[in-house]
Amino acid sequence: MERAKVASRGFTLIATLLLLLLMSGIAIGILMMVNTEGKVGTQDVQNNSTFDAAEGAIEKMTSDLAGVFQNVQSPSVSQITGLSALAPANSAAMSYPLYTLTPATDSNGNLLTSYGQIATGPIRACRRRFFP
Repeated sequence: MERAKVASRGFTLIATLLLLLLMSGIAIGILMMVNTEGKVGTQDVQNNSTFDAAEGAIEKMTSDLAGVFQNVQSPSVSQITGLSALAPANSAAMSYPLYTLTPATDSNGNLLTSYGQIATGPIRACRRRFFP
């Protein structure tokens, strides 16, 4: 009996150290996972706010254009391009450096009367980048 006690004397210390090592590894893994999730969440919030601001600016431009058509049945090219001056106010969070409205014209400078889906352009490229 005395011999069994002597043989197991350091086992508790070794078992405790191994358990502490295992728990430290789990804690470090959880800490890294939470840190990564925080960074990803912040990036997601920034992407969403940028997209929402761009979509809001497009809605404002559409509303301004509809207002022009309510007052003038056939606006000129200069009246339509003048809407670019009505950009939303820049703030600390968002600015609108590319807020321009350029109507499609023919070689004589007359408005084109075609319609359809937008196939190319910066908005199309932006949507492809965020929404494949």
